[in-house]
Amino acid sequence: MDLKIVTGPKIGVVPLMGTRLGQEASMAHIWHQDEAKGGWRVYPLESASGGGVVVEDGVAEISWHRSDNAGDGVWVLEAAESVRVNGESLLIPFRVLEERDEIVLPSGRLLYFSKEGRARVTPLPHGTVEVCCARCRQPIAVGSPSVACPACGAYHHQADDLPCWTYAPRCSLCDQPTALDADYHFTPEAL
Repeated sequence: MDLKIVTGPKIGVVPLMGTRLGQEASMAHIWHQDEAKGGWRVYPLESASGGGVVVEDGVAEISWHRSDNAGDGVWVLEAAESVRVNGESLLIPFRVLEERDEIVLPSGRLLYFSKEGRARVTPLPHGTVEVCCARCRQPIAVGSPSVACPACGAYHHQADDLPCWTYAPRCSLCDQPTALDADYHFTPEAL
């Protein structure tokens, strides 16, 4: 049975697609195995509109919902008790998802949840309180190119004259790789 996604109200069903490993994806995403093309693929949950994402696998329907609290980054799984998370059946139909949760559908299909992002050079947002670079400790001006570490959130300069993010192989505060084309730390292939 094909894995399918419905976004927003259940008006239409579209095949579950996503970006291949090595391409840009949103912060929160699920990994699923693409049987037709082989390998693991990423489906960005941030792209879902309306009431979450519904995945159908024959008999199972599961949906992810982002909490309404602004910026809290909490994702909730809604599913029947026949769906297992990290080897355990759901006692209630809801579960707050955590990094690297393994979700097993009744058919045996594996999914993995992740909120891991990738480093991106973006202008420091307006309205941001004064931020100092985690590496050089100098202030980062609003609108100047910077990188917020996907793992710890520390800001770093990333301009031609101050390449603080890519200056060293790891973030100055954690073990996040600083290559701008780095893959995810977690991939199901590593399991």
